[in-house]
Amino acid sequence: MKCFKKNIGENGAEATFYLQEPNKEIDINRKSPVMIVVPGGAYMWTSWREEEPIALEFLGKGFSCIVAQYATEGLSFYDGKHDYSKEPVSAFPNPLVDLAKIVAYVRENAEKWDLDCNSINVIGFSAGGNLTAQLGVYWNTDWLEKLVEKPRKEYQPNSICLSYGAPHMAKTPEKDRYRQTKKMGGPNMIDYATLGNDQSEERVRLVNMVDTVSSIVYHQLLSGTQWKILMFQ
Repeated sequence: MKCFKKNIGENGAEATFYLQEPNKEIDINRKSPVMIVVPGGAYMWTSWREEEPIALEFLGKGFSCIVAQYATEGLSFYDGKHDYSKEPVSAFPNPLVDLAKIVAYVRENAEKWDLDCNSINVIGFSAGGNLTAQLGVYWNTDWLEKLVEKPRKEYQPNSICLSYGAPHMAKTPEKDRYRQTKKMGGPNMIDYATLGNDQSEERVRLVNMVDTVSSIVYHQLLSGTQWKILMFQ
């Protein structure tokens, strides 16, 4: 197995790779399917419990795995003592660009790493599920292709899985959400981490996937795009 880390983009994103290697005892020509794991953390941080433990589960089932640690300010930033007029690196669409670049990097190197380029799958947890849904919906847009600076087919997922994904990330009551964040800096920190300082209705609609996914997914299905969404509660 190959294990290594790779810095992605300019905001501090990182990908951790756990790659299967062909073995003559099984199949020296085998190309492994890929699972890209996208952790949650309210866009404030990326949660370890949804990183390596998940990757190791899929690794044991024959996948090569990549943990997509999109850029965030980190949990300590949300203690109420920092400058929140600063635009956070986690503000939409920065994490989406990070994730798209990670997917593209995997596909670009699929042959070298003996990966199945037709089985590059993405699973996201909580806020990472929100981000995974964004990739599933927006990969085929002109504006994302311009930001990623790569052909959109390079970062198109073959399938996505939303594991207790957060369909609403912005402007949503936090009574039962992200309990760890309640004591930090006030009730609007998730909105700030998700959107930054521009919290216009249009940006809220773009990150609240339940408000966006239906019409775009329907359009993509009509145009022949082949991918599926799995929902785990």
